[in-house]
Amino acid sequence: MQNHLKYPQFSPSVPQACGSSTWDKVYRYGFNSMEKDNEINVNGGDYDFGARIYDSRLGRWLSLDPLWYLFKNSSPYSNSFNTPISIIDKGGMYPSPPLHYQFFSEIAPLIYTAAKAKGASVEGALLIIAQAANESFYGISNKTKTGNDYNLFGIMRNNSSQPSKRGTGHGALLDFSELGGYAGCVDYYFNVKLQKQWPLILDIIKQESFTSDDLNKGFYTFNYYEEPKKRNLSGHNSYHGSDKDGTAKNIDYGKNVLNGIKTTRRLWIQAIDYDINNLKNDNKSINNEINLRLDFITQIQTLKKTNINVLNELVYNDLINRMNKEIDGLKQKIEENNNQITSKENLKNEIKKD
Repeated sequence: MQNHLKYPQFSPSVPQACGSSTWDKVYRYGFNSMEKDNEINVNGGDYDFGARIYDSRLGRWLSLDPLWYLFKNSSPYSNSFNTPISIIDKGGMYPSPPLHYQFFSEIAPLIYTAAKAKGASVEGALLIIAQAANESFYGISNKTKTGNDYNLFGIMRNNSSQPSKRGTGHGALLDFSELGGYAGCVDYYFNVKLQKQWPLILDIIKQESFTSDDLNKGFYTFNYYEEPKKRNLSGHNSYHGSDKDGTAKNIDYGKNVLNGIKTTRRLWIQAIDYDINNLKNDNKSINNEINLRLDFITQIQTLKKTNINVLNELVYNDLINRMNKEIDGLKQKIEENNNQITSKENLKNEIKKD
């Protein structure tokens, strides 16, 4: 049996099962769990995504994307904008945002900025984002039938007079929709919850690196877990605290958090890559718009030479001025996009760990 998978980005291959030469004939599915289509090429490598057929050997689709008009400046035959690790080309049509994109494009930057303002290192800021991702399942569990409560950290309300839209086995969760939204929740987490329950974490997140033991000590978990009776005396609150003795003390929560930081870093970088790619595609579209206007100006200038009279010249000059103003606006948009690209690339390099 092979002990590893060869998995190129565009043409993945599944190793034979236990050395069986009939594996490819028996197993019907492959890349992205799509069904193989061997009618075009008897040697395989083609997959039916629904909207069209994908050739994994070429890393290309065999027909135009039905939604090609949404991204005119990228090849309608390319898969996932040529970045299949970061972007999903679901169903064979316009590439979908990467996993948990909304959380990492909207919420993660807010938490990161707040954490850095508290003196957190990059790793410390990622720790807090990982906490929010875990507690809110990437900003999904806080969206209830009655609206978003913006509670990213499972913060309980102190009394029945405080607003709440959902509850857990431990009680009602505080609703932040009228308390500053996500920003209010993040501020409360730093200034109240961490300060009161796990103050050591506020020091740990300032370190460039930390161990699972550091985190367990800060959250009173694993080797630092206290039984309920002892917690009542010490006032400590285990992150995995339970009203019953047993499994909670056996959870190496620090190790889980470190793994969560790795996942957070990977998913956030994918979201950033997706944004950068879209901004670059937008710039290509804008440049095309600029070139169209420049061509139009050239045609107008040619007409001016052949149709010389005061009225025509005024009309022509007005058209040229309007085109130039539009070009200036489009160039400004490109500059704004470039600034965003630079900012996102800097952020990516900052959170990226070699």
